[in-house]
Parts: sequence; structure tokens; C-alpha cells
Amino acid sequence: MALFSDLFKQILGPTEQVQFTVSKNADGTLTALITPLLKQAPNSLSDELAQIRASLARPARMMADAATLDRDFPVLLRKFTETRSILVESLTDLESLEEAARQAQAKVHKARAKSSAKPALPEPTTEPDTTTNPATTTNVETGTAIPPTAPAEGNPDSLF
Repeated sequence: MALFSDLFKQILGPTEQVQFTVSKNADGTLTALITPLLKQAPNSLSDELAQIRASLARPARMMADAATLDRDFPVLLRKFTETRSILVESLTDLESLEEAARQAQAKVHKARAKSSAKPALPEPTTEPDTTTNPATTTNVETGTAIPPTAPAEGNPDSLF
């Protein structure tokens, strides 16, 4: 089994990073540690997404002698990869659901704002209403008929 071409290729998703550390302990055993390095989280992260991200950041560690690491570390890496792939899928699904919920909420908000707006007034007209009286005109603002007024008595050129 090829460690890098098989296992690390499976561990790493697109643009992901892991830190691989091997250290020798005082008793002669080795500690192998795989630490995922996650990108910066968005500011507004739901509790569910934060929990999944925390699980994705959890490292895999194995302490054993070199022969045991040679034999068992690839198995640990496979299990680690399987668990992470399930978590990545859950994270992606939850992010998609939250985005769909945000979009639906925005549509509802927009529809409510539109329905609470004032209804438009009918188009004003200045043409005379010839159906009742040829001398009748229409009020431009309200669209109602205005009856003709009688001429003022006295001087027709006077406003008073």
C-alpha cells in the first residue's frame, strides 16, 4: 500500500490541508498524529455547523512501536477518512439547507413588503365625461365627474 497516493489522496478534499507529525516518545514508541487544518469559519455559523466543523478538526493519533504503526496506521487512516467524508457530506448538506432557508425567508420578506405597500391610484384623466353631460369634466386626482358650474352673476369677466 502506498501511503501518499492511496491514503492521503483520500483524506484530503479539495483545498484541504492536514498536518502529519511523527514524534519519538521517551519509551521508544512513536506517536503519529494527523491534524486537519480547516479554513477560517464564517462569522455567522449555526450551532449545528459549528459542531460538525469541530468534529472535522479532530485529529487522529496513534501511539505504538514502529512495527505496529506500519501494520495498523493505514487502517486508522482509512477509518479517519471514512468518518471525515461522512462529516463533510453532512456539513455540505446542512450548509445547502441553511442557504435554501435564507433564500426562502428573503422571498417571504420581500412578498410581505410588497403586499403592505399602498395600492396604486387609477390613472388620472382630463377628458370630459360625455356619457352623462357633455359639459361635465373629470377630477384629475380622483377620477370622479365634476358637474358644470353656473356662470357667476354680474360681470362675467370678474372673479368676484
